[in-house]
Amino acid sequence: MIFAMLLVLTAGSFGSSEKQCTQEEAYQAENDTDHLKSWEDVYRSFKRYSHCDDGGIAEGYSDKISLLLAHDWGTIVKLNKLCASDKSFERFIYRHLDMTIPADIWAIMVNNAVKKCPPDAKAMCKLMLKANEAIELEIKQERLKKD
Repeated sequence: MIFAMLLVLTAGSFGSSEKQCTQEEAYQAENDTDHLKSWEDVYRSFKRYSHCDDGGIAEGYSDKISLLLAHDWGTIVKLNKLCASDKSFERFIYRHLDMTIPADIWAIMVNNAVKKCPPDAKAMCKLMLKANEAIELEIKQERLKKD
């Protein structure tokens, strides 16, 4: 009986390899998202705090990623290289191309991907357009639910 209780009490500590975000790390991650000005900054923050990627922190990442893609398009090749070398970072970027991004920013991002995509960033442009299609589908489904 005691063995069964111990097994139940310790079951949560085995098999969970995900790092937990402490309150201090969450504070630091949220503060960090306010200061992301380049893809190198985003990548460093991702490496430090990706385990804290939720709620307001996630929205902060989405905001900064979308602003870089909309207004700092000249750095898209750098983002493409980072994503090619680290697929977990590519998934992180894709996850943040979401519905929290305002429509006017999405419009600039899509225009950049369609009309200004450099040959060395084709993979990233495709990823952006794929995310945009998924969001458009999600919006369409939401409208159908309301009708």
